[in-house]
Amino acid sequence: MSTTTGGSTQAGSTSEAPPTTGDTAAPDMGPPVDPLTLEPAATVIVTPALPDAQVTNAANFLQAWLRRASG
Repeated sequence: MSTTTGGSTQAGSTSEAPPTTGDTAAPDMGPPVDPLTLEPAATVIVTPALPDAQVTNAANFLQAWLRRASG
């Protein structure tokens, strides 16, 4: 597509602006929650029923860092 303005031709130009974040409505998910203020005992790390070693190591690593971050 090309448009002509003032004697020059611009290839690929369109009259539509790209959408902005205000153009789309996000679903109502309630007020934002700071995850570090949640009860640490209520935090659940979900893994597959039969996790491989990499998934197990990642879950253990995440658990250790969440404990550090939440005190």
